Amino acid sequence: MTIFDEQLAYKNSDYDVSFYTENGKLSPDLSAVALTIIATAQSNKPIQLSEQGQANPEESQRIRKALLDLPVVEVKSIDEQTGELSPRRIISLPHATLVGWISDKEILMVEGHALVAYNVVTQTRRKSTIRVKDAAHVFLR
Repeated sequence: MTIFDEQLAYKNSDYDVSFYTENGKLSPDLSAVALTIIATAQSNKPIQLSEQGQANPEESQRIRKALLDLPVVEVKSIDEQTGELSPRRIISLPHATLVGWISDKEILMVEGHALVAYNVVTQTRRKSTIRVKDAAHVFLR
């Protein structure tokens, strides 16, 4: 089962930048997977052509636009019948880092150094007053 396909999602074959998942967590009821996507490049720095790459202004512009939203948390559903991951993304939350699942329908993430609970069904946020330096310093049990 493929959870994240960089080439399919970002179409970045001509440039030396990789988009990858920093983490991935299954929901407690196994109905969805949440992950954080980051990249090896920054939007404000030059991006080199890959070894076999050819200059492509549209691709370069698309990559730069995507880099502006990173890190991004995505949640994808798992088909109940087949157990396969659906290509359909349930949510995409820019400038966020996943911590983990609080319940079957709610994830905990860090947005702007604050802990935020996000309900993937109702698409509502509960922002806490707890500030954190980095998502790597937050743990769920």
